[in-house]
Amino acid sequence: IAPIMAWIMRSIESIPVYRDQPRALIKTFRDTVSAMEAGDHILLFPENPNDPGKAERGYVREGVGEFYTGFTMLAQMYHKQTGKIAQFIPIYADKKKRTLTFGAATAYDPDNAPNPEKQRIVDHLRGEMIRMGGLSPEGELVDSKGEAPA
Repeated sequence: IAPIMAWIMRSIESIPVYRDQPRALIKTFRDTVSAMEAGDHILLFPENPNDPGKAERGYVREGVGEFYTGFTMLAQMYHKQTGKIAQFIPIYADKKKRTLTFGAATAYDPDNAPNPEKQRIVDHLRGEMIRMGGLSPEGELVDSKGEAPA
């Protein structure tokens, strides 16, 4: 199946992310900013499957996990290179309802300090995902009474 997956990834023009390889990660950022400059829209999956706050490693199967903040550096690089402001638009995929919901966008603010700006963007996006999913503030599913199932 690996050759088929490689072909699919090439044909959709995906940009691989190498989190544990700093030089390759720099290439990921450069390729992504180049795609943005060309007018491409970028689909990111910022969830952190290795969140130390969770008992088990891996992506959450239901709800919304914690997000990495590093992806927001794309906006800083894009602004530095083009003078343009990147927009982040959250999309919540509800597997049970088979729907995609678009949340309120947030724009990169180059006037903010980098670390607080990264956190502001992540907090906004994750908050929108939680809101759209009708989840608890921790990002967990809730029942009709607003309580997390046991």
